[in-house]
Amino acid sequence: MRCASLLVSLFLFVSCASSSRATLPAAERKLIDSPGPLLEIVTWDPAKNEGHPVLRQRARPAGGLARGDLEKLDRLMRATLEKSGGVGLAAPQVGLPLRVVLVQLQDPAKTVITCVDPVIEVRSEAVVDGYEGCLSIPGLGGKVRRHEAIQVRCLSLEGRVKIYESSGFEARIFQHELDHLDGVLYADKLEGALMPIEEMRRRRAAEAGGAAEAGPSNEAGKK
Repeated sequence: MRCASLLVSLFLFVSCASSSRATLPAAERKLIDSPGPLLEIVTWDPAKNEGHPVLRQRARPAGGLARGDLEKLDRLMRATLEKSGGVGLAAPQVGLPLRVVLVQLQDPAKTVITCVDPVIEVRSEAVVDGYEGCLSIPGLGGKVRRHEAIQVRCLSLEGRVKIYESSGFEARIFQHELDHLDGVLYADKLEGALMPIEEMRRRRAAEAGGAAEAGPSNEAGKK
C-alpha cells in the first residue's frame, strides 16, 4: 500500500512539473527545432508601416520554457547575431514572440550574454542622444534619446537571477533590445528623421570628432 501511494505521489509530481512548462505553438516549435545554423531576421518598413507582425507584438515570458528549448534558441540566436555583425538581438527579430534577448557587453572581450525575461529596474535621470540602427530595419538609422544608465534584472538559461548595471552605449543596446519585447521599434522614438545608414555613420563620426562611439564592432549600431 505504501509503495502504491509513493508511486501515485511520484506520478502527480511529474505531471505537475510537466504541466508547469510552457508549451509552444507549432510554428514556434518549428523555428526552435530548426537545424540552423541561422534563423531568418524578420523586417519592418517604417515608410509603409508594414512588415512582420511579430515585431509589433508584446512578447510572452520565456522563463517557463524547458531548458533544452531555451538552449536551442540561444544557439540559433547567437549564430544569427554573429553572422549579422550586430550588437544585440531579440527573439521577436527572428520571428519568436518570446522575452529573450542577446546583448553584446562593451567589455574588452565583447561578451554576448543571454537575458531571459529581462526587466529594467532602475533608470538614470540623465538621458543622452545617440545614433542607432536595427537589423530589422535594414539600411537605415537615426538618433534616439535613451537613459544614460540602467539596471537590468533577468534570468540566465539556467534560471538564475542576474543583475546587470550598464551605462553609455551598452545601456543603449539593452534598452533597444528590451523595446523589441514590447513591440516597440527605435523608429518610434526618433529625434529627427530616419536616414540612410551611411549618412548616420557620417553624422555620428562628425559628432564624435571623427571616432565612432563604440568601435569597429558597432560600426552600424545594429541591434
